[in-house]
Amino acid sequence: MTEQAVARRVPWATVIGWAALLLAVAAAVGAVLAVVYAVEGFRNPQGFGDLGAVVVLMVSLVPALPALVAGIVQARRGWAPRWRWLSTVVLAALAPAATVVLLLRQLVS
Repeated sequence: MTEQAVARRVPWATVIGWAALLLAVAAAVGAVLAVVYAVEGFRNPQGFGDLGAVVVLMVSLVPALPALVAGIVQARRGWAPRWRWLSTVVLAALAPAATVVLLLRQLVS
């Protein structure tokens, strides 16, 4: 289904799709910043790198989870083009994946 056909049928789906993509980009930027802080914390154990990573990662989870849900719903119902829902899901999944990695790192060490 083309994006124009989706827009005629459910116009709010297009708005939600683009908003979810923007939220996913914001969450991905936060996840990358959290990884940078985590690496800095690993290199300098006396600093606040780990704390910064956790704070930035928790903040980036806030937009990631609704964007992930919106991307999955778009994919299942066909409300968005493939490139948009796929990029939304991939970008939004970075923050939860980084959270799991940091939690596992804390459990192991």
